[in-house]
Amino acid sequence: MPGLHGGGHRNYWHRFGSDHIDLCDVLSGYGASTKPSLAEMAALANIPAKIGGVDGSQVEAYVAAGRLTEVADYCLTDVLATYCVFLRYEMVRGDLRPAHFDASMDSLRAMVKKHLEQWPLLSAFLK
Repeated sequence: MPGLHGGGHRNYWHRFGSDHIDLCDVLSGYGASTKPSLAEMAALANIPAKIGGVDGSQVEAYVAAGRLTEVADYCLTDVLATYCVFLRYEMVRGDLRPAHFDASMDSLRAMVKKHLEQWPLLSAFLK
């Protein structure tokens, strides 16, 4: 696997590369301003975040107490919120057309509907 990260002359670890994006870094102007939290960025875009009352500062204590289901739910909702913020970011910068944004959100809502029985807290993403 010698060509995995360099054979095609692509640098996946380059901060300013196009093969990945660190939303927090980009949205702070690469450190030109304070890095926004996911909750702050989601609130600006009317995206649900931090559903269920758990935040990152509580994860260690929850794991120590064996409350792994709540940690998993917290992580799942953070992933969905991050995806929604990413889609909005891509649309605002012009790399995602509004119709494609809408289609992606419709797809997300369809997935959420399929799994509502297992994860009722995801209903926040249907609004």
